[in-house]
Amino acid sequence: MRTLILLTAFVFAAITPALAHHTEDHDEHGAHQHQHAISQERAVEIAREQGVASVREVEMDDGNWKVEGSTAEGRRIEVEINPDTGAVVKREIY
Repeated sequence: MRTLILLTAFVFAAITPALAHHTEDHDEHGAHQHQHAISQERAVEIAREQGVASVREVEMDDGNWKVEGSTAEGRRIEVEINPDTGAVVKREIY
């Protein structure tokens, strides 16, 4: 009986990573994508609340959403947002 339990545990341990691999999200190049609480669309909304009037670019940079654009006055603005909490990490107007 003990051998059966150990064998079952071994098989389960061996196949679990393979099953997990198939349930993760990957981009078009096969790279792993982490699902964040804050979507790209929500990051843009947060950036607009911080003064971004027109969006030029949105990207994931150094683990944060980075929204680049212009203010209503035409000045360049960058807002970095934590993708898990939605907190504004950095806001710069040039």
